[in-house]
Amino acid sequence: MAVAALATAYVIGDTRNRGLESYVAKTGESVFAGALVGLNAGYLIPWVDAGTTSGTNAFLGVAVITEYDTDKDVEDFVVVGDGTLAVPVNTEGFIIDKLDLSVESTITIANVGNVVYCQTDNIADIQLALIGASSKSDPVGTIVHFSTGEIVDIRLFTPNEAVQFRGTNN
Repeated sequence: MAVAALATAYVIGDTRNRGLESYVAKTGESVFAGALVGLNAGYLIPWVDAGTTSGTNAFLGVAVITEYDTDKDVEDFVVVGDGTLAVPVNTEGFIIDKLDLSVESTITIANVGNVVYCQTDNIADIQLALIGASSKSDPVGTIVHFSTGEIVDIRLFTPNEAVQFRGTNN
């Protein structure tokens, strides 16, 4: 099947690569560099526990603030939202190598493919939910590789993947 010629040329405006998006930080919320973040009513917020996550907030990714010059003499790696400040967020679902899940019970190779959760905005707090645990927040990624002991590689979800896994429990 041949592609039909357009009657008029379609001009594509400015474009950008996927994976790095900017979102306006919600007033009063502190967003730190390297923190897990979500979206609430269109505003960027730190990722929080299940009490306010499932169905209300959407997982986005990781804040990638490198410097925010609110004061030229200080390098800021945190943005305190005022309803206008935009924060860049990595939304591509990258892999976190060699994360220690030692707070969990035994992790084995059988856990590869399981979803993981985080009840804070700290990547170090990512955990494997226990079966039937209703207190866990929405999943933020999956285990993609088992090393040794409780050391695993995690692939964070993209925003679209996170929506597909809402309400999932291992």
